[in-house]
Amino acid sequence: MNTSSVHTQDGVFKRVLLLYGLFMLLSNAAFLVGYYLLPEGFLRGSPMQAGASAVAATTTFWSQVGSTFLFNIGALIAGCVWLNLFQFKGFPLGYLGLIIGAISSGVVAGTNSFLMSNMTQVNVRDGIDLTPEN
Repeated sequence: MNTSSVHTQDGVFKRVLLLYGLFMLLSNAAFLVGYYLLPEGFLRGSPMQAGASAVAATTTFWSQVGSTFLFNIGALIAGCVWLNLFQFKGFPLGYLGLIIGAISSGVVAGTNSFLMSNMTQVNVRDGIDLTPEN
């Protein structure tokens, strides 16, 4: 085994903190750009929200929670775990998923482009029914 070609990396704790800081910085910057420079609802109906429209098509509260959970787990596996198998000059491509996610979540929140802006369609009592009674 040739140890001279092994790429040494920084500690995991340092990389996690730097990536978290980069995520927060990009997300807040994208929020400010979306809030001040883009029109409200800028991303509503865009192809970026195709997954969210599939989740919103469910009819009950719990099916929507379950499909949201499954969609997020699928995106996590596809975007972060699978992309981390590939590197470009020592840079894991899984980081790109988090960077793109930070920018897109900031722009969606900044432009108020949430798919379900009308909350009258959601029955809040579905989630309250499971509370224990005294």
